[in-house]
Amino acid sequence: MYYPVVEQPRACSEFSLRPMSAADLAAVTRIEKASSPCPWNHNLFSGCLGSSYVCVVAADARSSHPDAPSAGAGTNGIMGFGIASGAGVEGRIVNLAVHPQYRSLGCGRKMLEFLIERLREMPVERILLEVRASNQEAIRLYKRSGFRRIGVCKDYYSLGEGRENAVLMERTLFAKIHRARVER
Repeated sequence: MYYPVVEQPRACSEFSLRPMSAADLAAVTRIEKASSPCPWNHNLFSGCLGSSYVCVVAADARSSHPDAPSAGAGTNGIMGFGIASGAGVEGRIVNLAVHPQYRSLGCGRKMLEFLIERLREMPVERILLEVRASNQEAIRLYKRSGFRRIGVCKDYYSLGEGRENAVLMERTLFAKIHRARVER
């Protein structure tokens, strides 16, 4: 796939996190297509908005508005996105992607930290996620963020032709009630 050369942010200080909006969905869908062999469609992302999901985008700080001219790649300044959900004591990182042009700048880590904090506030006691077994860059990110491998889901992901295993990962959090007891 060809990605045009554009002036990129050089550090995480050059992007900001904000809630995902309906105006972001076309860009988010393009990032998903550039990041996944079996991408979510517009309707799946739309269904996450306005529900109990936490949806965030990393936006190039030089783009003052989501409808501003693109910083590149037809994503209107959107560099990546993250989606999480929580129910009861369990949270999930549902989807996290950074456009290939903007990887290794820290926005994936910052979005993950943001989602973890929102789930902690719900409060959930643990967070689960699935990641493609071949996505070693993401697995390293999750390990650095305190996740540990707890299993494999065989043939979890579709590849169009064939299937790929998912690595199941978990991060344990302390619920607010438990933290209050520890602080006494």
